Amino acid sequence: MAINFPASPNVNDTHTAAGVTYKWDGDTWLAQGVTGLYTLPIATDTNLGGVKIGKNLDISNSILSVSEPLAYDQTVGTSANPIILNVRRAAKTTSNQWNGEGSNNCFYINDLEAPPMQLVVGKTYRFDQSDASNAGHTLKLYSRETKKSATNSANEYDETIWLGRDVLNNTGASAYGTFVTFNGTPGSAGAYTQVEVNERCNDQYYYQSADVNSQLEGNVVKCLGVHGVERTEDLWLDSFNMYSGHNVFYSDLVTESACIFHAVNAGQYGYISYDVRVRTKSTANQYNGSGNTKCFELSRRQSNSSENVVWYEAPHLTLIPGNKYRFYQEDATNVGYAFKFYTDKDATSSNQIQDGSQGFVLGTGGGGPGVSGAYTELEIRDTTPGLIYYMVVGTGYEYMGGMATCGTATGTGGGGGGGTPGGSNTQIQYNNSGSFAGTGSLLVAGDDIQFTGASANVTWDNSANTMLFGDDVYANFGAGEDLKVYHNQTNGNFLVGAASVPLTIQTDTFNVKDAAGSNSIITGTTSGVSLNHGGNAKVTTTAAGATITGTITAGGLTYPSSDGSSGEFLKTDGAGNLSWQSAGNSAIPIDDLTDVDTVSVAPTNGQVLKWNGTNWAPSDDLTGGSGSGLATRTTSSAATSGSHSNNTAEDITFGTVGKTYALLRIQTSHAAWVTLYTDTTSRTNDAGRNENSDPLPGNGVIAEVITTDGSGQMITPGTIGFNMDPTPSDNVYAKVVNKSGATRPITVTITFVQLEG
Repeated sequence: MAINFPASPNVNDTHTAAGVTYKWDGDTWLAQGVTGLYTLPIATDTNLGGVKIGKNLDISNSILSVSEPLAYDQTVGTSANPIILNVRRAAKTTSNQWNGEGSNNCFYINDLEAPPMQLVVGKTYRFDQSDASNAGHTLKLYSRETKKSATNSANEYDETIWLGRDVLNNTGASAYGTFVTFNGTPGSAGAYTQVEVNERCNDQYYYQSADVNSQLEGNVVKCLGVHGVERTEDLWLDSFNMYSGHNVFYSDLVTESACIFHAVNAGQYGYISYDVRVRTKSTANQYNGSGNTKCFELSRRQSNSSENVVWYEAPHLTLIPGNKYRFYQEDATNVGYAFKFYTDKDATSSNQIQDGSQGFVLGTGGGGPGVSGAYTELEIRDTTPGLIYYMVVGTGYEYMGGMATCGTATGTGGGGGGGTPGGSNTQIQYNNSGSFAGTGSLLVAGDDIQFTGASANVTWDNSANTMLFGDDVYANFGAGEDLKVYHNQTNGNFLVGAASVPLTIQTDTFNVKDAAGSNSIITGTTSGVSLNHGGNAKVTTTAAGATITGTITAGGLTYPSSDGSSGEFLKTDGAGNLSWQSAGNSAIPIDDLTDVDTVSVAPTNGQVLKWNGTNWAPSDDLTGGSGSGLATRTTSSAATSGSHSNNTAEDITFGTVGKTYALLRIQTSHAAWVTLYTDTTSRTNDAGRNENSDPLPGNGVIAEVITTDGSGQMITPGTIGFNMDPTPSDNVYAKVVNKSGATRPITVTITFVQLEG
C-alpha cells in the first residue's frame, strides 16, 4: 500500500496512515507507537509484494545502489577471494531445456539444474568439482552447446584457452593458464575449474563436460563488460540498407578516407576460397536464353560446415589486387565444365587469362572438374585486366558464367564499350581542333609504350628508337594471317606464308649475309643468282644454265674438278671417288662386268664364255653337230648361290648341253652330292630321297655322284643323257647337296659330248 506523505514537512510534523502515526525528524518519517520500525513481508509464489531473503540474493557490505550504473564489490571475486560455485552432477528433470537430449545427467550449479549464468569482467569464478559425482567430467567452456565447431561437426573444441587471447605473449601453451586454471581431478577434494573473465573474452560461452561421451550437460554463460564479439559461426546480414554518404563498410582500417585491405596471397591459407557447382539458369540470369542452359553457381567455402551456406547464380565478383582466389570444382555437377577466366564473355582459347603475365594459375588436383581436389586459382596482379569473365570455352558452353571486376588499371577486358567519345569499342582518340576523331596524326610522346598480349609483349623502346617484339609475338599480314613474322626462343626466326598463298620478294638486287655481315650467302641480280660458301660463289646461274666452281659431289660420288683426256672414261674406286681412266687393255677387268665369273673355274686356252643359268663362265667351245661330222667333247659349269648352307640342297641348270648327250665326267669345286635329271618334274619328285637309297629305274635320274674332296668322278661306262621337257631343250637339270661342312657356293662342271642339237 502506497503512503502519500505531506510535501515540505517541518520537524516534528506527524502523519497517520493505516493506523500508524509517523513523525518527521528533519530527515525521515519515523513510525510511532510500534515495536521496531517495520517487518518486511516475505515473498512467496502468491505474495509477490514482499522481499525474498536468502538464496540467490547477494548483498555484501550493505553496498546496493539504485543509481546507474550498478556497482560491483571489487573485494568479491578476486583471485585471492574467488566466487565459489559448487558443482555436482545428477539426473536431468523435465524442467531441463535439453531433457531427453544428450546425456541423462547434467551439471547442477549451487543446486540449480544447469542454470544460465552471467559472469562479470575482472572477476574470478571457481567451479568447485570436489563432489564425487563430478568424477570423469571436467567442466570446460565451449563456443557451442554441442561442443563442436561451426566448421567441423566431427571434433570437439575447448574454448577455455581463448579467454583473454589478445593479451597473451605468444609463448605457447604455458600462457593459457593465465585466465583459466584446472586444479586436481574432478570428484576429488580440492578439484576445481577457475575462470578469470578478461575484457578480451568473447561475450558468450557454454559450460559442458569435457567427456567426449557426454553431451548437453550445461548451459550458456554470458560475459558482461567484454570488449567485443568473436563468432566461430558465420554471420549473415539480410535486408541491411546502405545509404550513400551515410554508411561505409571498411575491410580492415580507415585512415583519412583510405580503405586498407589485407593482401591474402601466401601460405596454406593464403587465398580466399569459393565452392563452385553447376545448375540450370533461372530467368534472373543475365544470360538466360543465350548459350548453354546451365550456369555456374558460387558460394564462399565454409570448410566442412553446411550452416549458413548461400549459393549465388553467376554472381558479379569484386576481386582485390594482391589477393589470390581459389574456386573449387569438387562438386560432381562440374564434370565437363572447366572454370577459367577470359577477357571477353565470348570465351576462346586466344582470350583466356594467361598464367604468369596476367596472374592465372590453374590447379589440377584430383584430375579435373567434378573430382576431389580440383580447383582454379587466380591471383590479381597489376597485369590482370580490369574486367574479366569466368566462362567455359567451346561451342555449346557459351555464357555459363559471369563477370569479375579486378580493380586494376589495365583496361576493361574485351567486348568494347570503353574508350573516349565517338568509339564503339575501346580505343584511343584525340582532340583535333576541338573535335574528336580528327584526321590528323596521333602523337604519343614520352616514355616507352607497351602492348600486352596473351603471352608476350610488344614494346616501343623510346630510348633505343626500336619496336621490340617479344618471343612468339606474331606480326601478321593479310586478313587470314597470310604472312607472319616472329621469333621463337627455342627454334629461331620465322617468315611463314600461308598455304597456297605465293610469297614474292620483288627487287633487282638482293644479298643474304651471315649474322656478322662479313660474307654473302646468297646474292642475286637481274643477270643471275649465286650460292656462296665463305663469300665465294660456288653455283651461279647464267642465261645458258649454271656454272659450278670447285668439286662436285652428287649421290655420294665425288666428280673430278677438271676434264680428262680424249677417250678417257670415269671409273669409281668403290669408295665414291671418280677419276678419269684410259680405255687400254687394263682399263676394265672382265670380272668387273655384270654376271661374269672367271674366278670359280679358271679359263683354259681355247675356251669361251657360256651362260650357265647364273653367270657367264669359261667353257669349251662346241664344234660340229648333228649335221657335219662328229662333235668333240666339251664342258659346262653351273654354281649354287653364295649362301648355300651345309647339308642343304639347291637346284642348278646346265644350258646349251644338248637334247641328247654322252655324259663322261662330273667335277665339283667342293664335297657334294650331285644328281642329274631329265626334267624338273623328275627332280622335284626325287627331292625326298636320301643319299643311301638308289633311285628306281625310270624315275628320270640320269646319273649321280658323291664327292668328298671336291674331285671329279668319271662315268664308266659312259652314260647317255637326254632332256624330256614337253618341248625338248638343251638344258640339263641337277640337284646339288652341299657336303663341304660350311656355307659356300658349289660349282659343278660336267664333261659331255653333244649327240643331238
